[in-house]
Amino acid sequence: SIIQSLSFFPNNSTSVVGDIENDPVIACNPVSGDIYIAYNTWRLDGNTNRSSILFTWSADQGETWSDPINIISNSAITPASKDQFFPFIAVNQSGTRIHILYYDTEGAEVDGECWVKIATSLDGGKSFLPPVRISASTSKPSCLVPNFIGDYIGMASQGNMLYPIWADTRADAGLQQPSDIYAATINENDIQYTLSSYVNSNWNMVSVPDIVVDFSKTAVYPTAISNAFGYSGSYVQSNQLSSGVGYWVKFQSVQTVTYVGTALPAVTVAVNQGWNMIGSLSAPISVNTVSSNPAGIITQPFLAWQGGPDYVTASSIDLGIAYWVKVSQAGTLILDVNSNASNQLPPRSESPPSPPPPPAPAAPVLSCANCSSGGQHPQFSWPAVSGAVRYNMYRYQCGYGLG
Repeated sequence: SIIQSLSFFPNNSTSVVGDIENDPVIACNPVSGDIYIAYNTWRLDGNTNRSSILFTWSADQGETWSDPINIISNSAITPASKDQFFPFIAVNQSGTRIHILYYDTEGAEVDGECWVKIATSLDGGKSFLPPVRISASTSKPSCLVPNFIGDYIGMASQGNMLYPIWADTRADAGLQQPSDIYAATINENDIQYTLSSYVNSNWNMVSVPDIVVDFSKTAVYPTAISNAFGYSGSYVQSNQLSSGVGYWVKFQSVQTVTYVGTALPAVTVAVNQGWNMIGSLSAPISVNTVSSNPAGIITQPFLAWQGGPDYVTASSIDLGIAYWVKVSQAGTLILDVNSNASNQLPPRSESPPSPPPPPAPAAPVLSCANCSSGGQHPQFSWPAVSGAVRYNMYRYQCGYGLG
């Protein structure tokens, strides 16, 4: 037989109510040899059948397969509330990025219309970045006969360039005319992704997980109620932020912070002897994959802040979060989503510095609005000070004072 091995991978989705919608698509990593498969499956969303795209991969020539994940939600059974269908896979020549081209009704203003989007994985298919639209307009399959746009979609990759092609009905005026063919040329390094992370009220350890256009603190964290503080032996106010570096930033309430920029799959961070705050990448990584130069300089595990009262030991470095790490000498730490390192970290034996305290209130400036006219109720005012806990007013025998 020409078949050397035969594998089976279930869709593992308890919400499936139908069969695979179209033929599965397959691709191979040109460097690692890993095999990737994407396919459609039906699910029940209320009383409506919806189509999802699941992805699975094999690192042993198809002998075993990963648990399938939804390319929108990065989980097995938590899909978006719209339809995604007709996937096509392309892998770049360095084997570092997997791109899936597909149709998606999410975000279309008219029910039944769809965008053409790309979902990208930086870590070999373990997770996918938020999808990005590449079509400038939506298509409407229902304008065709028999309401079927056809799985006429594909994509080629050369170097860092992507060449998607797809069937498109944007020019149709309801005349049930044949679809047109559209194509695009895309540099994968120029794709802008919208990443997000949650912050709590009060102080947070944060980092910029992608390469944004403006790294100023006010542009990255416009809703913050404090300055950003980095660490270099002591806390230092940072008006300009950097990739790979961690910061303390204070927020008024729990909220979602978004970062729009190009992907950051790897970064090398300079560290000083002692404690350092490091940042994150555009995809999560295990702390055990972080390597150092010189080797073996990490002396404490990675520690995260979750609102206190103490730091917690982290098992992964997640996007948008910052972490403490202690090193025995100056050097660099290398974070890479494709790292195969498996380092054993030492147990925790000490704690890093506490969160930055609020700055002391400045001396208020007093003014008497009606003293010159002999008023009996003088009015006082002073400038607000960021981080001030309170202002106290005292009455003395000869007047009033603040302190």
